[in-house]
Amino acid sequence: DIIKIVTNLENCKLLSTDKILESKTHKILIDNMDGSYRIKNNYMTPLSSINSEPTAKNQLDLYSYFDKSSKDLNKQFIFLFGNNIGSSPSPFIHNYVLIKNDISNIDYVNFETNNFLNINELTDKPYFFGASVTMPFKENFSKDDDSILAINTLNKKGRFLAFDNTDTKAINYFLKDQPTVILGTGGAAVGAIIACINSNIDNIIV
Repeated sequence: DIIKIVTNLENCKLLSTDKILESKTHKILIDNMDGSYRIKNNYMTPLSSINSEPTAKNQLDLYSYFDKSSKDLNKQFIFLFGNNIGSSPSPFIHNYVLIKNDISNIDYVNFETNNFLNINELTDKPYFFGASVTMPFKENFSKDDDSILAINTLNKKGRFLAFDNTDTKAINYFLKDQPTVILGTGGAAVGAIIACINSNIDNIIV
């Protein structure tokens, strides 16, 4: 069962220890003023998109959710940056792994945007832990390592970002000295080409 209750902060405090509600595996408590319980329900609800106006009073937008979760719960976030990622299974997979490893202070969330500046701003935030990167941003990041022409992974190391391409690493592992066919010309294809070059394979068909 899923039960969702929108009420004031005091009622949320009482209901959070209610014996009947304790049996509800999927319990959503939302306070309609302070916002404390809006960041505790594990469903990111209700939130407004960065691209739309709030649909309810005191509704948090995505940035407010990140900021409040960081300040109140000491949360950090791993993001998936890209376009048209609403149906991506990445959050489910990554959060399952985090939960199984008892990592409760990090959440993996989709961040869908058409504006690369939104991504740049997020990477400077204290709650930014890292990110997966998909199209169309794999080739947008400036970096010092010319061997990584397209990236799909960001890690925060102190004040700096570390870039990587796990596609290249995976393909390097499986490559053999034989003709290689690469389907596509996106960021993953760039990573595949780099893997071929690193393995001294020059018979490549794209």
